[in-house]
Amino acid sequence: MKRRNISFFVRGWHILICMSLISSCKPYLKKVKDTLIGGTDRPDTISNIKITNFNGGARISYMLPQNDSINYVLAKYTINDGAVRETRSGSFKNTIAVEGFSQSRDYVVTLYAINAAGSSSAPVIVHVHPYVPPYLLSAASIKVNPDFGGINVQLFNKLKKPMTVMLTSFDSISGMTEIRDQHYLTNEYLGLINWGYTWLMDMETPHL
Repeated sequence: MKRRNISFFVRGWHILICMSLISSCKPYLKKVKDTLIGGTDRPDTISNIKITNFNGGARISYMLPQNDSINYVLAKYTINDGAVRETRSGSFKNTIAVEGFSQSRDYVVTLYAINAAGSSSAPVIVHVHPYVPPYLLSAASIKVNPDFGGINVQLFNKLKKPMTVMLTSFDSISGMTEIRDQHYLTNEYLGLINWGYTWLMDMETPHL
């Protein structure tokens, strides 16, 4: 009889020890779960934000929240004619670039920290002021001269940013403006000759 009591007593301690271990492991298990699949709670916002403007865009640096498992940072902003653009930057970086602005003026950028579960932080709103976009710098350098039966076009792309250069003219037969020539430019200089004109066409400021 006494042996049974001792055995039950020992088994009872085993149960208590196991329950104690499970209870003590809960915070650790939750931390592992949050790391692997992300917590369901809304993460904290990014902080210590600094902005460096450049031609046509801006680079935003920040500090990630320390107590959350962040998957990436999302930037939302409006560029030309109300078009909304999104840019993402992984958690292994502390900067994000926003580009494609058509003018040199103030723009609003909204930043979110996103965890692995897809939960987003409260929005952080910043203002950027890009310098003159590369395409406008190139447009200001355009030179058009008459050539034998056509035109000679020269322009500079000093920043060597990728852009498309199109020559258009009005077609009196179709009554529409048509593309006569098109070039994808990544180097510093473009010089081209286009034949078939009977007059020198008016040049318009290029558009994105």
